[in-house]
Parts: sequence; structure tokens; C-alpha cells
Amino acid sequence: MSINQEFHRYLTDGIDVQVKLDDGSVGTQKIKIIDSLTIGNNHFLAVNQLTITRGNHQRRPDVILYINGLPLVVIELKNLIDENATIKNAYNQIQTYKSQVEQLFYTNALCIISDGLEAKMGTITSSIDRYMSWKSVDGITTGSHVRQLENMVFGSLNPKVLVDLILNYTIFHTDGEKIIKIL
Repeated sequence: MSINQEFHRYLTDGIDVQVKLDDGSVGTQKIKIIDSLTIGNNHFLAVNQLTITRGNHQRRPDVILYINGLPLVVIELKNLIDENATIKNAYNQIQTYKSQVEQLFYTNALCIISDGLEAKMGTITSSIDRYMSWKSVDGITTGSHVRQLENMVFGSLNPKVLVDLILNYTIFHTDGEKIIKIL
């Protein structure tokens, strides 16, 4: 969590890098990882079934969304026609990834779980009861309760909305020694 929190600070505040100035001296310039002003300047990529290895563990999340080469969203989808596939199973799969391929979550901004009907979003510290549905595709009209996955994908994963969520609607709370990420 401390790595994730520090990385989030880089996302929101930028990174200081040394640059050579016009007069030949060396100075510092703040570089933003994500361009929140011109969304089209960012590169968005969805990768399906990428195998991640750590030690003896190999895990294959259903979808990882990358922004500018960084894995920021992990999506776990269960099969709608499988009667044993539940939103809880999708949540548990995310927990397995966190414990077995933890490096995937160093830069993680949010997680999405779905059983084909329900679709919910949370953070790497969210308990299953803190994962929430996305209610609208356009931010104005409440979408269909039956089409939660569609609402989630076309609403929250719209590049402008996703960048806004990551940069402006994510906070960290410290409860004793435990860091909690809230979206």
C-alpha cells in the first residue's frame, strides 16, 4: 500500500526530473504522468488475459487497462452463463492476484469486478461491501440496473471520466498503521 500511495502522489503531483536548460545549466521540471487537460495526449490500452509471473505463481487477469504504459485498472469478469460465477468469486480472484502477483498493484488505481450482470468498482483495500456500481453512462441519466457492466464500461471507463476518477476522486486514509484507499 505504501508503494501504491507514493505512486498515486506521482500521478497527481507529477515527477520532478532534471533537464538541461537553454543556458546549459541543469534545472528541475515537473512532468505529469497523465495529461488531464488534453485527454487525447494519453495512450489507453486494454489487454486481455496477460500472464503475470511472480515466483512460482502465474496469474492471468481478464483485462488490464493501461494508461501511458502503466497498469492502472484490473478487471475480473466471471461468465454470465456459469451459475457458479458470482461477484464474490470475482472479488476473491482479485484478492488472489493481490497476494500472488502483488507488483501488478503497485500502480493500480482501481479494480472492477463483474459476474456478467452485476458490475462493481473498488480499490485494492476495498472490502466487497465497499465495491460500488456505476449508475450512469453519461453522468446525467441513471442507466439500466440490468446493464450494470455496460454502465461501468461506457460510464466510468470513458477516458475523460477515468482520468478524473484517478486524479481527483481518490484519497488515502490512515487508520492506525493501516492505509485505506478510497475512491
